[in-house]
Amino acid sequence: MKIFFNCAVVALVLTTVACATPLPPEVSTRNRPDILTALNEARSKAGIAAVKADSRLDAVARQRAPKAWLNRDNLRAAHSGFGAAVEGSGFPGRWTGEAYWAGPPSDSPSAIIAYLLASPPHRAILMSPRANVCAAASSADRRDMTVAIACGHL
Repeated sequence: MKIFFNCAVVALVLTTVACATPLPPEVSTRNRPDILTALNEARSKAGIAAVKADSRLDAVARQRAPKAWLNRDNLRAAHSGFGAAVEGSGFPGRWTGEAYWAGPPSDSPSAIIAYLLASPPHRAILMSPRANVCAAASSADRRDMTVAIACGHL
């Protein structure tokens, strides 16, 4: 039994190290309250209450934006681990969702939100009346940017 436990720990450590790909130094990650402002403008136009910022979801979005950047050619792959990130943040809500966007850093927050709202699954999360808190973060270099938006209900 002891040998199995040690092997499992070694395998877990090796797997974690092999999967942890660092961002290139030229990629920066930051919170994006301007994207939440654009989201709230869209929600207001639709007659849906605005969302507020949440520091725990800020941490989730800042963690998820680099993962999205590393998977910007396949954002579906970036969605794995969202539940664990929310749980690790201490966010107490029972309903959460996330949306990703990838494109050039020159796109405006309004254009990013408009693009996401054209996608039914993303629209369902971002415009849900259940969502009352959200956070957005981006990871970008000079050519590519990804945005992670985490929403929840408190």
